[in-house]
Amino acid sequence: MIRAFEVRIFALGHAAVNRRSLLAELRQGSTAGGHGFYDYDVWENLKVLEGSATVALRMAEQLDYRIRDSTPIEEIAINAHVSSVRSVNGEVLLGSHVVCAIPSGPLRDIRISGVNKERLAALHRLQHSPTVKYVPVYPTSFWEENGQNGTGYFESTLLGGTWVQAHGVLSALVPVDRLGAFQVLPSHRRSEVFRAQLVSAYGPEAGEPESEYIRNWAGDPWTQGYSQSLRPGELTSIGPLHGSHEPPFWIVGSDQWVNGYMEGAVCTGRQAAAAIVNY
Repeated sequence: MIRAFEVRIFALGHAAVNRRSLLAELRQGSTAGGHGFYDYDVWENLKVLEGSATVALRMAEQLDYRIRDSTPIEEIAINAHVSSVRSVNGEVLLGSHVVCAIPSGPLRDIRISGVNKERLAALHRLQHSPTVKYVPVYPTSFWEENGQNGTGYFESTLLGGTWVQAHGVLSALVPVDRLGAFQVLPSHRRSEVFRAQLVSAYGPEAGEPESEYIRNWAGDPWTQGYSQSLRPGELTSIGPLHGSHEPPFWIVGSDQWVNGYMEGAVCTGRQAAAAIVNY
């Protein structure tokens, strides 16, 4: 049973089962309303056909000049009347509310004042699972023609497993415990190794993608990791402040729900928006 649970965890890019919080796993199932470990229809029923980034791009088109690209924030000062946000280039933006959707990793790098210290401590305990994502794109979903569903759990490879991202598109993750083996692999050989592992699972067609993408989420400065991963004891230490707000400081995003999925971002975003409108 432990072995089966562990390969599922690896497929999600997380650390070994002995470094995963059972309480966090139970909380995920309870909050989402699923009926088992990683109930796919519950956890990932909100998707965007062109990819999740489409949501941000469409919003950016409407907001136009109010968007600041590639401009990290270095300080947030919360005040009951007028709060301020300072960027690394010295620009200061003022507002009656601050809605923060920054991932928990980069959020730790920002100076925040005017917020309860217990809340800050809870925010800073959240952590992401460092992982690498591999996405091969094929002309068709050939695995379905071969009687396969595209969901795989790999026990002894760099990749932890696969799932179907879209028609003709597979996604796979390198779990935490295999990152060292990935990093020492010469960069020009990484795709080759990944393809070979997919071939062993899905046949020779898996070795001929039209295009491939590798994203090192572990080293991405804008996220500092992939989905949320909690060790034993962390959820208890974070406590009930997780996912709550301290107006006029509003915390939203998938990190502030129970895991790093679109459902959490939508849930917390709608909650904060409704509260601000009626504030």
